[in-house]
Amino acid sequence: MFSRWDLDPTNPKAGDRANYQSIRWTPLTSLLLKTLYRTSPISMQCNKSDGSRFPVNCRFVNVI
Repeated sequence: MFSRWDLDPTNPKAGDRANYQSIRWTPLTSLLLKTLYRTSPISMQCNKSDGSRFPVNCRFVNVI
């Protein structure tokens, strides 16, 4: 999204950290990311060290 909208040099083959660091973070791009996190469903799984799940529902955790 940022590569097309703001011409930032992100690359689908680069890692998440490299792409994050390549974005010019302005108040507007920060607001876009915050809005994305607030409006997009996030699913996570809470696992123990042995790989089994904790008996907890993590779907309703407020990220921001």
